[in-house]
Amino acid sequence: MINVTRNIIINDLHGIFVDKKALKTALNFIMDYRPDILVIHEDLVDFYGLSRFDKNPERKLKIQDELDETIEILNDLRNAVGRSNPIIYIEGNHEVRLQRFIWTNPSLVGLKALQLPNMLELEKFNIQFIGVENDYWKATSGHYSLGNMLIMHGDCRLNGASSGKYSGYSVRNTMFNMCSSVAMGHTHKLGMVFHRHPKGINVGLETGCLCQYSGVADWQQGFVSFESLNGEIVNPKIYNIHDGHLYTDKAIYTDYGKSDI
Repeated sequence: MINVTRNIIINDLHGIFVDKKALKTALNFIMDYRPDILVIHEDLVDFYGLSRFDKNPERKLKIQDELDETIEILNDLRNAVGRSNPIIYIEGNHEVRLQRFIWTNPSLVGLKALQLPNMLELEKFNIQFIGVENDYWKATSGHYSLGNMLIMHGDCRLNGASSGKYSGYSVRNTMFNMCSSVAMGHTHKLGMVFHRHPKGINVGLETGCLCQYSGVADWQQGFVSFESLNGEIVNPKIYNIHDGHLYTDKAIYTDYGKSDI
């Protein structure tokens, strides 16, 4: 019996810094593609107000403002995927800003109201949460396996990923280190690489971003899809969104909808 699942991975929306045009384009494609599983792997929330970096006081610094916007995004994603299909949400380094803040204020540790799944109402949206620890002696690495694909945020410290300067370099290095097919975000780049070995072929995917561009940073907006055939990853595809437009061989998707070619 052939068992096929259709999967989409999106990542790096960064809360208040999401590119709403790119996100809406992605949502229109998702509704048309109808994935069996949607993975949000990391940096859904930015937690700009909790950053250790200098902060622009003109930006939104209130955590609740960002949470409210993120909950709206989750609602849109759930509606696009359908009420019953699984959504997996993997924690990334920007979500860990909350963890770091709580650890520097130990009296807050254990408060259920400050646990990210509760803050984002994930139970209401039927979203599975994959956490990760910032502790050096961590037990949770933020990895999620979908068939023979290892999905992670891509942070070197949190997930044991490797870095590289150019598109595809980070996932290539990580794929070799993990001895597995790997999909990772964090780099805000799109890329796909393959490696054939005696036991088969591994594929590495860098899955882009859906946040606003930052200056001249070498980022690419988009996401990836692939099918899982009896547990084996097949037909991986990269979808680049340029100025709110996503081009496929059959249609053009924008924030307004779909136009058949």
